[in-house]
Amino acid sequence: MRTLLERLKWIWRVLAAPEPDLAQALGRIRAVERDVALAVKGAVLGIVGVFLFYSLNVEALANTSEVMLEGFRSLQQVYVAYAMASAFLAVPIWVFRSIPLKVLQWVVFTAALLDAMFFAALTLLSEGFDSILFWVFPVLVVRNALSMPVAPLQIALNLLLVLSYVSAGVLDLYILQLDDQTEILRAAEPFLLRICLLLLLGAICYGLQVLLDRERQRLTEAEEFALRQGQMRTAGRLAAEVAHQIKNPLGIINNSAFSLQRAVQGLGDPEAIRQLQVIREEVHRSDRIITELIGFAELAEGRVERLDVVEELEASIARVFPSGAPFSTSIRREFIPPLPVLMFSRRGLGEIFDNLLKNARDAMAGRGTIWLRARYGGDFGVEVEVQDDGPGIAAAHLERVFEAYFTTKSGGTGLGLAIVKQNVEMFGGRVEVESVVGRGTRFLLHFPGRTRLQLGR
Repeated sequence: MRTLLERLKWIWRVLAAPEPDLAQALGRIRAVERDVALAVKGAVLGIVGVFLFYSLNVEALANTSEVMLEGFRSLQQVYVAYAMASAFLAVPIWVFRSIPLKVLQWVVFTAALLDAMFFAALTLLSEGFDSILFWVFPVLVVRNALSMPVAPLQIALNLLLVLSYVSAGVLDLYILQLDDQTEILRAAEPFLLRICLLLLLGAICYGLQVLLDRERQRLTEAEEFALRQGQMRTAGRLAAEVAHQIKNPLGIINNSAFSLQRAVQGLGDPEAIRQLQVIREEVHRSDRIITELIGFAELAEGRVERLDVVEELEASIARVFPSGAPFSTSIRREFIPPLPVLMFSRRGLGEIFDNLLKNARDAMAGRGTIWLRARYGGDFGVEVEVQDDGPGIAAAHLERVFEAYFTTKSGGTGLGLAIVKQNVEMFGGRVEVESVVGRGTRFLLHFPGRTRLQLGR
């Protein structure tokens, strides 16, 4: 059973369409639904309305069959309801720029489903499965594929469209009340072929969308990859050059201040000695900043790669909690696929995860539970959570945890979380922390899919 589920997951990953680009999704809705579908729907409503209320000979219809007359009246009611619903749904589609995309997608979904149900009703009341209106359904399948970039909604919509046509055909066969088995089979054969045609067309449209979306994603990732790699190299060279140009003069200043300090000690001038000590302390602080800048330069010279967040988290777990180590920490993973790849430095991302896991491990003294969560964060980004049930961080210290050299642990350097913040923000992301004393700490990392490198704040 597990093997079957794994195979199904693999098939879904292969067939899953990438998350649509927001601008592209809005462009699809504008091009297909607003510019084309609304005009076509208006023309169809006008033609059908004229036929139902003006052109059709109602008296002749009444003389032929009471059932047909009742069906005609029902069709008129359906038409009025459909026309009113279509007019209502046309408003948000027409002013789509002021409507959130998710709301707009459901409006388009509802409008397309109403179209399918309306044409199914027309099919039932015309010639059933032999109606020429069948050829409208393939057009609706293609329209759904073009205007609905979200894979689950597109699949559900086309299946409901096929179900509408099936319902019309089944009701038509039921109304005919065929007693001859041969006649039933003869009538059902083209009906089944048409259903297969609709399903096959829906699958082809979906497959083409997956291929086109993956090609679009590949081109976008290639562009982002080249941009980030170039920016990292430029930032690294700039940081290294600045550090080199400043570090040497700082060393000269420090040596000169030390020599002056020794010289004035014999003069007994405490104010001069104090001022020279201040100079040396500030030089030392500046030297530490330059050292950090050199570290940034080394990171920026790293290579940007297409990284799988889950794989990098697993690699960090293996480094921080190696097999055979005396840790009883429980790691709980909650990874929600699909997750887009990140354009990131492998070293930089590894430092982020390693430092967060080490902090959690040390805070709980190698015991307790750590939750690792990864999910899609919108706009091709990823959100990662690292949460523990350790002692937590005091509110007075919470705002300073990302400061360099600030630590509450004996023997700690105070650089771990500062590195985390620097590495995340260098790629345009952000990190948040929440903690309650006695209940644990949660770090939330936002990694954008499309960003520009940040040289500093």
